[in-house]
Amino acid sequence: MTGRNAAKTTTTRRRLLAATGVGLGSILAGCESVRQLDRERIRETRTVDPSRVAAINVADATGDVAFIGESRDDIKIVSKKHATGGVSPQELDTEVQVAENRLEITTDEPQLLGLGGGRVALELRVPRNVAVHRLHTNHGSVTGVRVPNGATLETLDGDVSVTRARGDVSVRSTKGDITVDGTGGDLSARTSDGTIQVRDPASVAVLTTKSGNITAEISDVVDEALVESSAGDLLLQLGDELSAALSAHTATGEFSIPDQTPQFRVHRLTKTRLRAAVDNGGTSMTARTDDGDITIRI
Repeated sequence: MTGRNAAKTTTTRRRLLAATGVGLGSILAGCESVRQLDRERIRETRTVDPSRVAAINVADATGDVAFIGESRDDIKIVSKKHATGGVSPQELDTEVQVAENRLEITTDEPQLLGLGGGRVALELRVPRNVAVHRLHTNHGSVTGVRVPNGATLETLDGDVSVTRARGDVSVRSTKGDITVDGTGGDLSARTSDGTIQVRDPASVAVLTTKSGNITAEISDVVDEALVESSAGDLLLQLGDELSAALSAHTATGEFSIPDQTPQFRVHRLTKTRLRAAVDNGGTSMTARTDDGDITIRI
C-alpha cells in the first residue's frame, strides 16, 4: 500500500468513527430525553395564615410527609410531585383547606395500571404554636422535628422518625422502623414489622413490635409501661433516676442483667422470668419477648 493510499484509508476510517460517534451520541441523547420525559419532578409551594388554624391534620397522603416546627409567621406547605410514565405532574393533586380552625391536607395520585403513576411528598414548615392532630400517609416515611404535644405520626408502609418532640407523641407503622430522639412527654411507639430505637425520651408508655429488635433508653415510665417484641431482642438502658418494679419474660432467649446494687435488686430470676426493683420500685414496667434475648443495663 502506498503512503497516499494509506493516508486516504486512515482518513476514511476516522470519518466513519466520527460519524458512528455522532450517531451513538444522538441515540444516547435521545434515550436521555426519553428518560427525562418519563420522570418529571416539580415543586409547588403554598402558604396559610396560622391565625386561622388551631391544628393540622394530614390524612391519607400518598407519599412521604415531613414536619418541621420552627419560628415563622406562616404555615408553608411544599408539594414535591414526582410523575412517571404517561402521568403529568398536574394530575398529582394536593388539597389544602381550613375547616373549623383545622387545616386539612390530603394528596392524590391517578391509578393508571401499567401506564405510569406518581407520588406527592409533603414538607410542612409550621409555627410552634400550631397543634398537630395527625400526620398520616398510606405509603412513605413520616418524619417530625419539634412536633407539638399530642401529635400522632402514622404510616401504613414506611419508617417513622421523631426528633425533639415537644410533649407526648404517638408513633405507628404497619411495616417500617421507628426512630425517636428526644421527647418532652410520654412516648407510645408501635410497629408490626420493624425495629424500634429510642433515645432520650422523657417517659415511656408503650414500645411494641411483632417482628424486630427494640433498643431504648428509659429514664422514666408511666404506670404499667410495656416494652414488647414477639420476635426480637430487647436492649434497655435504664436511667439513673428511674424508679420501677420490673417484670421481664423471654420464652426462648436469655437474660443479661447488671450486678445487684441499691439501684437494681433482683427479687426472682429463672430461665424465663425476671422480677427486679429499680431504685424504689414504684411504677410497674413489663419487658417481654417470645423469641429473643433481654439485656438490661444501668
